[in-house]
Amino acid sequence: MDTITGPDIIRYQAAVIRTALLVHIRSRGRLRVTRTASPGRLLQTASRLTNVKYRRGQYLKAISDLTVFIDQTP
Repeated sequence: MDTITGPDIIRYQAAVIRTALLVHIRSRGRLRVTRTASPGRLLQTASRLTNVKYRRGQYLKAISDLTVFIDQTP
């Protein structure tokens, strides 16, 4: 089993947050990845990673910003 280290951890976290937001959108708010992964908390984490402040309901903007973040992170 490999251990994720360095900037790969941040890229992995961004990918997980992006996927959780996609699950929330596709299920129309009926599913959460975990009990603590509320949409607001996911947007807070996305804000911390991308340095962009998201308001409630800006899931698609957060997903697109996270995609750019993942692609640009070395």
